[in-house]
Amino acid sequence: MELKNRVLNERDLRDRELTRALQKSYPKTPEQFRQTVQYAVKEAARASAPNASQGSQTGRSARFNSNDSSTSRRMAANDSSRVQTDNSASRHMTAGGSSRRSRRRLFIALPAAALLILGCGTAIATGRFSLGSWLDRLGANEQTAEEYVQTNPAVTYTSDEPLVNIQEYYFDGNRLVLVANAADGSGKRYSSKDHAHVNGIDCLVDYYENPDNSSEMIYDLALSEEILQSVTLDENGKALLSVRMRFYTDHHGTVQECHFDLQDVDMNAKITHVPDQTIQLEKGYVEVTDLKVSLSEISGHLHFALEGEDAEKSLKYYTFIFELADDSGNIAYSAGNDSHVSCSISNITYENGTASRDLTFSVQSLNSDSDSLTLTPYSFEEDEEGKVPPDTRKPMPEKAFSISLKTDTQQ
Repeated sequence: MELKNRVLNERDLRDRELTRALQKSYPKTPEQFRQTVQYAVKEAARASAPNASQGSQTGRSARFNSNDSSTSRRMAANDSSRVQTDNSASRHMTAGGSSRRSRRRLFIALPAAALLILGCGTAIATGRFSLGSWLDRLGANEQTAEEYVQTNPAVTYTSDEPLVNIQEYYFDGNRLVLVANAADGSGKRYSSKDHAHVNGIDCLVDYYENPDNSSEMIYDLALSEEILQSVTLDENGKALLSVRMRFYTDHHGTVQECHFDLQDVDMNAKITHVPDQTIQLEKGYVEVTDLKVSLSEISGHLHFALEGEDAEKSLKYYTFIFELADDSGNIAYSAGNDSHVSCSISNITYENGTASRDLTFSVQSLNSDSDSLTLTPYSFEEDEEGKVPPDTRKPMPEKAFSISLKTDTQQ
């Protein structure tokens, strides 16, 4: 009995190690991981099946294999993600030791199947977009946004010597995000000037190294309404985007310009421009303007105007540390380690007893299908150095207000 328990414990440990290895190599989504585990189990079951020449035992193996898919589903549904065999499959087999032999073959074949999968890392990785790290930022919108990723895009390079190859891009009308590597295959990564041109119109560029591939860079272009209006659609609703970017080619500041055209760009992405609105507060109001909703971003401008002795302090609470929440309960914070809100604030001004401040914000992780966003300010205290200790931050739900994300026709 002691020997049997030790063998089972060793099997259990091996199964957990196998599962962790699979998860590390293929972490994109639970569904993709489930498919990977299912493939491993099927290969293991196939390897464990006896030869057809063994007569009646072949029928038992067939019945065992017929339970593979249900076994895999139970494996994937297990919260602890353990790779385990299906005891119900064993009960379909006849007595006399064949059940134990088949399970032994399965235990041996599972690691072999896992090695086969892990050895094909490139094939496994095809389930994850090169833009995966950028898509992760979109939080509640990530799965929908994946539909707007173009892999192996149609690109025409109009520069005499193309510097980069565009491997993949995302376009939703608000953002054009490019994945590129060195055209000469050297693996070099090129930083970009912070401005580019799309259809001859200036736009801002952010960039960073792709954490999923050390030879790639990700370039995030923020598009303006003017750029969208410059687009001419063909009969299929597709368009051409002509891009001009400038890259640093060395540490001495040498710049090389690169021109390329993205062809057959799908222009069906949706951007909602929400009408201006004024929201009454306890001792003042906030005006909401330039509110724009897309899959990649919710952005807007808030003008606060408050009265009273505590107006200045209240303005700080509303604009310095706050949270934004969507209808689904997703929350983005403006400060701290969990900060997902980009914002800029103006100085506080005073006129006729009214204190005012402007706040411009953008957030990527909240659900773009929400009817509204709720802004909750936080009270806080500052130490002698003007810093805010985290334990002094306290939400003020009684001061919260909601911003509608719907147009007049949607309400």
